[in-house]
Amino acid sequence: MAKKKRSQAPVALVYVITLLVFMAAFAYIAYRLIKQMDSWRQDDTVSNVETDPSFNLLFARTEKTGVLRDAAVLRFSPEEDKVFVLPLSAYTVNSASGKTFEEIYEAGGARQLQKSVESIFSIKIDNYLTVNKAGFETVADIIGGIVYTPQEDLYKLAEKDADDISYQAGKAVDMSGHMVTQILGEKVFSNGYKGNLDFLATVLEQLVNNAFQQSNFTKTSLENMYTQLTAGGDTDYTKNEFADDKANLNAMLDKRLNKPAVMMVPEGEWREDNRFVPSDAFVNELKEVFGGKSSKGNTNFGSSSEQAGPTENQSLAAEPEVTTTANHVRGTEAAAQ
Repeated sequence: MAKKKRSQAPVALVYVITLLVFMAAFAYIAYRLIKQMDSWRQDDTVSNVETDPSFNLLFARTEKTGVLRDAAVLRFSPEEDKVFVLPLSAYTVNSASGKTFEEIYEAGGARQLQKSVESIFSIKIDNYLTVNKAGFETVADIIGGIVYTPQEDLYKLAEKDADDISYQAGKAVDMSGHMVTQILGEKVFSNGYKGNLDFLATVLEQLVNNAFQQSNFTKTSLENMYTQLTAGGDTDYTKNEFADDKANLNAMLDKRLNKPAVMMVPEGEWREDNRFVPSDAFVNELKEVFGGKSSKGNTNFGSSSEQAGPTENQSLAAEPEVTTTANHVRGTEAAAQ
């Protein structure tokens, strides 16, 4: 009697199942390995992206009455070893709204002023600070004041003899913070408020350069300066943000730079009503220097629609005749570095 043939089907089925299990395990391991390699590549890409340490700060110098005196945007650029300084007259006009910075600040405060500066100059400001008279004078004195040589006689009587302005052309004067604010607060130059703007540029250039020339002292004074500049004012510049920027400032100070300040004094038209309109050419040049965007990644500019709405009696009459063109002044020594 013939033997019954044993079926091979169960054995084949076991082989197939085993093969599928091994293939699934291999596929899973390969998938995990590919994912890990992708993760390594992404981490490597991120690590190769350099973060720009530059930052732009708006300083608005104000009086106790809430009046804007003037302003400045400082761009600290550790990679270039420069501090770019944009001094601003309170009488600069936003052509979209027809208002001056002084009027915009009065209506909407520092935040609205920031938006207007961003809109006019197509730059991005990372943080703003309002600085009162006492704060400005204290910080100027901490740095050591300035040495100023007037190009013309400056003379103005005040209610108090101690506040009189009397300086002789061509004679160098050591100026404290209080002496500086006296001149900035008066119309004493023969060319009107253009003279005030040029003087502000001179003051800021010297203060920045002086701070870097005494780097060790400045490093130990940064916390005090921050306290003085933000005391009693309006700011969105938090202590944590300052701490981050302070590290970059200290790195710049460690380089013992001699004259890092580069002045960007606005060019444009000073009108008969003492209002200033920046030129398109200057705005385009400024964008090249300030990058046209935030160094911290924010690219949303303040638009004209964000400006404070017109208030009674603030609209401009027909544009008067242009009388003067501002000169664009750069820190020659800084530019030569």
